[in-house]
Amino acid sequence: MQNIRYRGLEIPYIGQDGFHKNVESGKWEEYTFDAIDRFGQDSSMLFDVGAWLGIFSYYYTAKFKKPAACFDCDPKSADYIKGIMDIWQQRKVDIGFYEIGIGSFCGKGRLNTQSFFGNSESSLQSRKNVIDYKLIDIVTFDFFTNAFNTDLKNSLIKVDIEGSEFDFLKGGSISLLQTNISKAIIIAFHPAWTPDMQSGIDFVIDNYFDVYNVECSVQPHVNISPEHFRAMLTNDIAHSFVFVRKD
Repeated sequence: MQNIRYRGLEIPYIGQDGFHKNVESGKWEEYTFDAIDRFGQDSSMLFDVGAWLGIFSYYYTAKFKKPAACFDCDPKSADYIKGIMDIWQQRKVDIGFYEIGIGSFCGKGRLNTQSFFGNSESSLQSRKNVIDYKLIDIVTFDFFTNAFNTDLKNSLIKVDIEGSEFDFLKGGSISLLQTNISKAIIIAFHPAWTPDMQSGIDFVIDNYFDVYNVECSVQPHVNISPEHFRAMLTNDIAHSFVFVRKD
């Protein structure tokens, strides 16, 4: 086990030797930490979809003393998380782990890798040069939150699932649009790996909240137009955004 010392916290993790140096030097998703810092205090819990090593789940629960539910269907990432859960319990952080994929349907799906499982880049989307795959269980976010059977209002959601982000949104449309489960959704989109990109963008623009570019250094995060949002997703570079519900 290793520890990441970052923003006043000691975050335990297993796997990816030396990875802590990237986080501690601010070279790994500092804008996601910024978004969690901004919206975490007023949220009720965190849904961490695509948790990888569980770093954001632990950061949230340790900082705000609120529960988190983290999801990852990569078998190696699941092993990493299950290997750290004893430490989570010892430190009394309230994190539930679910080894399932979250998508647009309930059933079985094929999780692909172009290199090796556990490297944070496995995907439910088909890609070139796939060298291995696993069949995994998939549920929609609507199905999960209905089965969860508790008050989830004003939760914070983080989604980073390598090209399946629109599938998550479509499979969570009831939870997100009708019951207003989330106040803010942090999403990393991956245009190069996302099928039918334009219809996905249309779905988001037609249905979801105000959009903020969290990669911008200006604080507070900058609200962007639908045209700007569309333009940022027309290249092959991954970009992160926050959707904030209009109250």
